[in-house]
Amino acid sequence: MPFYDVSYCYPLDDAQRQEIAERITTLHCTMFNAPALFVNIRFSPIKDEEYWYGGKRKANTNRIFGHVRSGSNRSQEAFAQLAEEIETIWSEVVGKTPSDIGPSNHRILQAVFIIPGITAREEGLTIPPVNRSLL
Repeated sequence: MPFYDVSYCYPLDDAQRQEIAERITTLHCTMFNAPALFVNIRFSPIKDEEYWYGGKRKANTNRIFGHVRSGSNRSQEAFAQLAEEIETIWSEVVGKTPSDIGPSNHRILQAVFIIPGITAREEGLTIPPVNRSLL
């Protein structure tokens, strides 16, 4: 628990997926004092999907959904920082130059969504609430 879902159309190789997973895990553990054991990351290759925003179809998007626990010590600013740093990780691993920006580029990360407020069980255990004294 947390769960990060990396949906991508750009063909990530094994080394890129490994580095993104390691860096998101480290980022989450550092920001929220969480054990790495519970950071879940799924890579979901996509193609020919129906993804729309602004009322228009957007083909070939890369995006990351982060489902994380909320708590009184996890502010909107912290979640915004998490999203920004995840975007930086993607750009550093996959690459991004000024010529990469544009509607037809498949390399750029379209969006990062951080969704707080998860209650879960994992490995047969109830995940305890966020402990403010540890953060």
